[in-house]
Amino acid sequence: MRICYTILIIFSFACFSYAAETKHIVILSWFNDGSAEDGFRDGIISRNIDARFYTFGSNRDMGVLEKQLAFIDKLPKDLIYANGLRAASALIKRFPETPIVFIVEDDPVKNDIIASKWRTMTNATGIDVSIPLLEELLELKAVRNFEVIYFLDGSQTNKSAEKFREMKRLGKYLKFDLFLIKDIENIKKHMLKPFNKAKSAAYLAGSVSSETGTGIKKLNIPVMAEKPEMVVKGYGMIATVVDMYRAGRLLSDKAAAVLSGETASEIPVQTIRYFRLVVNLAEAERINEDVPLELLLTALDIIR
Repeated sequence: MRICYTILIIFSFACFSYAAETKHIVILSWFNDGSAEDGFRDGIISRNIDARFYTFGSNRDMGVLEKQLAFIDKLPKDLIYANGLRAASALIKRFPETPIVFIVEDDPVKNDIIASKWRTMTNATGIDVSIPLLEELLELKAVRNFEVIYFLDGSQTNKSAEKFREMKRLGKYLKFDLFLIKDIENIKKHMLKPFNKAKSAAYLAGSVSSETGTGIKKLNIPVMAEKPEMVVKGYGMIATVVDMYRAGRLLSDKAAAVLSGETASEIPVQTIRYFRLVVNLAEAERINEDVPLELLLTALDIIR
């Protein structure tokens, strides 16, 4: 009987120790559960971290996000994962005592959710997956060495205005002239003016309607789209994108460091430097444009 009690006590202690080592990780995406979250979970699991995940997706809805934050209040949490600037900002403000790792598509310093990328001064660290405009232009230059580029402002926001100013600044380095086009009527006017199509290209900022997209196609020049879905619809030829699964795996490195005892604010925010392409080969063939093989080899998605 004494032996049985001893065994029972040892077994109970082992179970208690195992339970104590379980890490409770909340995953909250401003979007929906996707490839970044898959990469993050796979990265955590690959390190043999005993983790229990609580996953939420807000579908870009502030009302849903607020309800999810209230629910997260009641959960045990050793670490919180955030995808998207709005989710990260809300979580950092609401749970200052809980370490947070984030993926954001806009500069977190410029948007004032952290003090700096080297020392965040909050209980958070993460990855900035914003795509530098220079990288997009270099990819477009690899397809066509343009001398004139038309900035097609599909969103007409402060962000697109800032991007236009940055493109204007980069023009002297990449040696191109820049023209701003804000509406379909202006696109038609440019179609009527003689210009050297062999030396022209366009950049589509934001999303556009099917009517505007049809007008863009009639320019018959290569278009770099800010949004990959515009390439899928055929309104652009290429788009630069981030491999979000890989970004999630990289973020799991930071999460593992935090769970092992490192302070989140002391872990520098990483700016991603590896990009992929979405290429619409059907659109390239339609305007008789050759996409270099080296670009196709790095493509995340090819539409034929």
